[in-house]
Amino acid sequence: PVREEAVVLLPAFALQLLCRSRSWWGAPVAVVAEASPDAPLLALSREAARAGLRPGLRQGPARNLVPALRTGVVPEAEREAVANELLAALQTFSPRVEPWCPGQEGAEGVFRLDPTGLGRLYGGERNWAETVHRYLKGRGFRAVVGVGFHAPSLFAALRGARPGVHVSASREEERGAASRRSLRALGVPERVCAPLERLGVDTLGGFLALPRGELAHRFGAEAAALHAAYAERGAQLPLQPSALAVPRRVAVELEGATKDLERVLFGAKRGLDALLAELEASGETARSLVVELALEGREEAVELALEPAEETLEVGTWLELLRLRLARVRLDRPVEQVAIEAEVARATGHQLDGIVRLGGPTRDLGAAGRALARLRASLGPDAVLRPELAEAHLPEAASSWRPATSVAAPREDVAVPEVVPLQRRLTRPRAVGNAADGGPRLGAEPVELMGPQRVSGGWWGFAPPASADARPREVGRDYYYARSEGGALHYVFYDVSRDRWFVQGAVD
Repeated sequence: PVREEAVVLLPAFALQLLCRSRSWWGAPVAVVAEASPDAPLLALSREAARAGLRPGLRQGPARNLVPALRTGVVPEAEREAVANELLAALQTFSPRVEPWCPGQEGAEGVFRLDPTGLGRLYGGERNWAETVHRYLKGRGFRAVVGVGFHAPSLFAALRGARPGVHVSASREEERGAASRRSLRALGVPERVCAPLERLGVDTLGGFLALPRGELAHRFGAEAAALHAAYAERGAQLPLQPSALAVPRRVAVELEGATKDLERVLFGAKRGLDALLAELEASGETARSLVVELALEGREEAVELALEPAEETLEVGTWLELLRLRLARVRLDRPVEQVAIEAEVARATGHQLDGIVRLGGPTRDLGAAGRALARLRASLGPDAVLRPELAEAHLPEAASSWRPATSVAAPREDVAVPEVVPLQRRLTRPRAVGNAADGGPRLGAEPVELMGPQRVSGGWWGFAPPASADARPREVGRDYYYARSEGGALHYVFYDVSRDRWFVQGAVD
């Protein structure tokens, strides 16, 4: 039989990323949305489930029940970045790959591949699937790789399977395994499962046996769409492969090795002209560039990363950024070759036709973004930073600094009071006395305390524990506002476990 479908599943994708990055395999682990005692557990490792924890339980009580529980947040940006890396990696095994999950929007860690004809290259479809599985296992993922006949049925049959390779022997076997899978195991929302369960329908086979025409009327459009997604002759779209991420690269040999930066720029311009013309012809634009300077008598090239305010095909913009970066480079040897590699993106209308749109904000945000790009090019990627708030339990972790790559227009719908108190927090609290002192020592005279506000619980702090057997550090803090004799207002706390006072910051 000809098997025309392949599915790769990375079960509990966010949980795998957390365990993979922290080396927490084999420990009770849970993914949470934020570092707060009220945050619910989103995904659990097998060890955490065996300890009696369940998704939805709040983090604080869960830690009291299982003191060895490890928890962490997996940001959406990290999940998206790893998913894109996996997509590009899987495209080396099949040119037609799609992030996909039947009947579910935004599902992560599931990919649909076209294995047609690849079995001949690998000595069989199983060998091809085992090669894909070995690659993912080597990258630290626990994956299920299946090859079969009907993608939705194959996905259902593999859901809940142990990591490894599965090849369907026949359509009937695949369909039978899928029909026995429970709807909840397939990730079907409870709002769909609950009314169906009252009719005794809790498996995919029982669900597909219902008459499709009455589903929308009796159970809603979501149930009807789910039925169509899994039906053997449903309304499934054919595989929609993602575009291959082909790097664009040019190399220019200089006419004689040189340390003259103007000659290096002139050679780079020749390469840029050719590269950007190729991108424009294919309807693409350059998101970032990596310029490699091959030095005479040295194997390793000097790499210069360039990132503009927005994707652009303007040679002048790239040359200006390159000139600023070269001004910071000390060349101890002559340059023989300039190579340029572009990260590309699909060009939008204004990038292709250069139309100036009227009626926008009077502030030129594009010019501000270009100014930031020039600063990053001349002073480094961390030259301009912006504050970013975070949902964190401890005040010192509630904000961080991120590189600023763009400028946004101010919101006009936010009412700003005439007087805004500004709290300047220290990156690390500073000790200012013991309990025997009767309060924080902020000067020679006693201070006036206003509070307290209690913060307590077991937390890991700012870094992952040294080992899976490490115990969380118990935190017990009483926060106060402290006014010194001179009128200065400070933000302080008393650490119960350390029996000491600390200053967290000052209020202007």
